[in-house]
Amino acid sequence: SGPSTGSSIVGSLLRNNYIYVESISNGWAKFYRGYCSSTYLIKMGGSVNYRTNADLNFRTGPSTSYGRITTLSTGTSVVYYGRDPWNNGWGVTNYGYCSMDYLVPRGTTTRRVTTTTRRVTSTIRPPTSSSIILNTKEYKQYNYEYVYVGGCNPACTIHRYGCLITSITMVLNQVENRNYTPVDVAKKMSFSYGVGDALSYGSNRLKGTWHSSLQEAMTTILNSLKNGRIAIYGSVSPTYGSHFIAVYGYTGNFKSPLNASDFLIYDPGYSNKFKLSDHTYTHPNNPQTIIYV
Repeated sequence: SGPSTGSSIVGSLLRNNYIYVESISNGWAKFYRGYCSSTYLIKMGGSVNYRTNADLNFRTGPSTSYGRITTLSTGTSVVYYGRDPWNNGWGVTNYGYCSMDYLVPRGTTTRRVTTTTRRVTSTIRPPTSSSIILNTKEYKQYNYEYVYVGGCNPACTIHRYGCLITSITMVLNQVENRNYTPVDVAKKMSFSYGVGDALSYGSNRLKGTWHSSLQEAMTTILNSLKNGRIAIYGSVSPTYGSHFIAVYGYTGNFKSPLNASDFLIYDPGYSNKFKLSDHTYTHPNNPQTIIYV
């Protein structure tokens, strides 16, 4: 609550969380939740990667109750870092906090067609246009300490081993117009510990397929996106093991060979990845897709 270790604790940040710092004084950074030691913060740079799709206010905190820093006009490019740790509907940028409803990846040029059911917004672009964007609420697995299966050491929490559960949550929310959390989805599953158990949700509506190449996997993903459904991609890193992400968009020219940098992703892990190519760079082996059928 104040700039010293003697002040009361009002919250905690996890490694790789993003915040917008208003000021730094005597080794303490001030942001909308309070103060934290600047020793454990890294100042981020980066290239512009998102743009506004309306005139948009940027604020000192993640809601309209916070002060306005600036207003950017439609089409202005910004550096987007990630979602706010406490308010998932707001993003952290180089200009401050803004609603993610009005921020889209650069290169997205088609008109938005938006339908809202049960508080979840799906944005669908026709496959004949220059892009397909299927937005849904992004979730991070590290926000959920729920233990979904016993007998693990360390415990099988969504935080630790929940990338697939979290990716499935985003797919279900987009395809079925739900408002699930990863905990809601985990409670609907019966686990003996394995990926196959996660796929048993929804009377086998989720179909998993191993692919002989990334190109084959991307073709499957693109077909799912054309059908208006977010897809899940999983692969293996020699260092970090397997990891799953949700693929929600495509900005390429629809010609072969497909390019992984044209696919947009929600990564449920700690990383700040935006494109499928970011994921395949660290996890290049054993491509797998999981499609809602």
